Amino acid sequence: MPTPTYTPIASATLSSAQASVNFTGLSGYRDLIIVARNITSGTLAIRVNDNADTYYSWTRMTGSGSVANSSNSTNTTYWSPAYYCDPGNGFSFVLELLDYGVTSTYKLGLARSDNFGNGTERFSLKWNSLSAITSIKFFEAAGGNLNSGGVYQVYGVAA
Repeated sequence: MPTPTYTPIASATLSSAQASVNFTGLSGYRDLIIVARNITSGTLAIRVNDNADTYYSWTRMTGSGSVANSSNSTNTTYWSPAYYCDPGNGFSFVLELLDYGVTSTYKLGLARSDNFGNGTERFSLKWNSLSAITSIKFFEAAGGNLNSGGVYQVYGVAA
């Protein structure tokens, strides 16, 4: 089996707070890996293909060292795969979108967020659409802004 190759395909560093970050033209790879840090003090939200239909679902597992929890949500209008967003405590986020360009299956993803002050979270994500994912949008779920200084990096993974 060949070793996967990560190719940087897009990045953004916010010089001021703004409502959203969009990456478009995402094609040509098997999987996508998105790494972000210092992104919001609120709840991160993600939409693909600028689609606000109720196609999104997720399962969440969390742990803080003393407490573990799980929850899930179905038929939502976006993914919300990071509750412990706190840039002051070393927050980081990684999203893996698997086979994002395939048009014969629903899209699956894995996300993890780590906050050194609050704990860690793991998410399984599903987008109930057969469409290929060609764009991804990050925004704050309650309508606030993403943080100035937020860093987003998108990598394509070749087969």
